[in-house]
Amino acid sequence: MTDAAVIDDKRLSDVMLAMDVVDTLRHRRLLVERELQSDQRDEKLIDRLRDIYRSQGIEVTDEVLQAGVEALREERFSYRPPHKSMAVRLARVYVQRGRWGMRAAVVLGLLLLLWLGYVYFVSGPAEQRLQAQVNALNGDIGATTERIQLLEQEANRIEAALDGYADGVPAAYRQVAATKLTGAKTAASQADELIDAANGLNQEANLNNGNFAARAAAVGEKLQRQQALVVRLDQTLKQARTLLADIDSLKIFPAQLAQLKEAALASAREKEAERLAIQYYDSGMSALRGGRIDEAEKALTELRGLNSLLLQSYSLMVVSREGELSGVWRVPERNPNARNYYLIVEAVGSDGKPLNMTITNEEDGSRVQTRKWGLRVNERVFRQIAADKNDDGIIQGRRIGEKRRGYLRPDYLVETTGDAITQW
Repeated sequence: MTDAAVIDDKRLSDVMLAMDVVDTLRHRRLLVERELQSDQRDEKLIDRLRDIYRSQGIEVTDEVLQAGVEALREERFSYRPPHKSMAVRLARVYVQRGRWGMRAAVVLGLLLLLWLGYVYFVSGPAEQRLQAQVNALNGDIGATTERIQLLEQEANRIEAALDGYADGVPAAYRQVAATKLTGAKTAASQADELIDAANGLNQEANLNNGNFAARAAAVGEKLQRQQALVVRLDQTLKQARTLLADIDSLKIFPAQLAQLKEAALASAREKEAERLAIQYYDSGMSALRGGRIDEAEKALTELRGLNSLLLQSYSLMVVSREGELSGVWRVPERNPNARNYYLIVEAVGSDGKPLNMTITNEEDGSRVQTRKWGLRVNERVFRQIAADKNDDGIIQGRRIGEKRRGYLRPDYLVETTGDAITQW
């Protein structure tokens, strides 16, 4: 090591010892205050310090001890806080970042939670409800406009078909057809006026969340007036369609009525069937001449049913299957002391399968399509069938009637009124 380095190390050691002396003096404040008040304070203080260091096995020169005393007096190694400035404040904030950073993070977290809660539970649902209202009103506007366009197309088709629409109606019904055609033309004219009025209320489906509050009331009121016109337009076109459909019926119903009557008369094997065929035909033709198309259609239905009935042939059999009733009895409401007895029957065709039959329920007058029903019989017949079934679980005499082609009703092999029930 060079001489200069040795000298530097010695100086550093002296400085360090001087600092230690100052520190020792600070920690022994009473000693310092007492010695500093004496006349020979420096010498006494140095002697006292030398004794302290010797007691610790440390030899310190008088120069170092004197330097430490002077440094203490001059507060050379004392900390002096810097003057307050922006740089100092920023430095303190940086130094204390661990403490205030955690608090700031907690505050920011709470603020974030509050914001998220407001978004998801307050502003978000409110925005969704508003958007749903906007979409609904815009959708109604668009749907109404589209509906008007479709009805306008239908009105154009009806109007284009009016000329000559009654051509082909038989002479006996031309006056009726002319009256209905005039009604259809009037309805078509009214439809044109309603279409113009409805189109005059068309509006753009351009509402949004920003303008909904300001425009919703006016737009909704206008839309309601337009929709009311659409309802009237729909009813007017329905009236026109019905009148044109009546004219179509006047063209085809007479021939259909005549054809069904002739078929029924050809199939009938009894006077009652012939009488019904002529009755239904006359009723339908009279309804056509009066323009009562609904009544004429009902007569057609009756004639079709009569023909189907005359063409049927089947055996009337008592139901005899495991888990199914073969008979029931009822207490009539008008006579609680009496009983009505019914056998559960079905119509079995030539292929051995039950047929669907239209049966009138005597209890409420309803007509029901069913494969089995209760046929009313007297108590003797009821007990006889019950005894037959109880004997061995099989009804030997299941066949209790036969329906032949050309006849209205079956020929019964047991006493019965022919009345029936469809529920039990």
